[in-house]
Amino acid sequence: MKKIRVGIIFGGKSSEHEASLQSAKSVIEAIDKKKFVVILIGIDKNGHWAFYESRSYPLNENNSKTIKLGKPLRELQMNFSTSNVQIPVDVVFPILHGVNGEDGTVQGLLKLMNIPFVGAGVLGSAIGMNKDVSKRLLRDAKYIDANGTKPIYPAKLPKKVIKSVLDMAIKTYKVLETEGMARVDFFLTKEDKLYLNEINTIPGFTKISMHPKLWEVSGFPYPKLIEKLIKLAQGKEA
Repeated sequence: MKKIRVGIIFGGKSSEHEASLQSAKSVIEAIDKKKFVVILIGIDKNGHWAFYESRSYPLNENNSKTIKLGKPLRELQMNFSTSNVQIPVDVVFPILHGVNGEDGTVQGLLKLMNIPFVGAGVLGSAIGMNKDVSKRLLRDAKYIDANGTKPIYPAKLPKKVIKSVLDMAIKTYKVLETEGMARVDFFLTKEDKLYLNEINTIPGFTKISMHPKLWEVSGFPYPKLIEKLIKLAQGKEA
């Protein structure tokens, strides 16, 4: 069976550059190499795109504060006025946190290039990133209260509250036009009153990040989650 070429995009110009590199490192290590060919595409802090090798792209990989991009294989030209942009992939897995990556910008670029990608589309990403707009939409849909509250950790939730969390998370996911993956965060009061905090359309994706861990305890191990997201991306329109 022909292997699927997966372009993993990481780094970016946002303040969450280092977090993106850590998430990408975990995905690259866990992805099933028997089924997927991994093509690494890094974006440095100045916004320059380039191809990287898995052996050399992360420097200081075990330090969350000093991890950084290594020497690229070659630059990826993104100049539409002089040449066609060609990225040799079947599907893209963007692991970009924050602005210029999680806000619909990269998603729009991939859509224009007709490349399938993991996660929310342009609209869902933009809404999810703009917390003011997303909260106003959720208030209109009556899934969020205007007042804030304090979080409780660790949460010991009765079945009734768990059901409410699941129901509200699914409704939030649909109202905000999200696709593929998301992490919906809640606050819970001492009186078991639930408040929706925010949605993350590209949540942290290291092995110990909350999103993969929640799926793991639900019986969906990390490598299988990655595979499922890629297959979902291939099944939707670019």
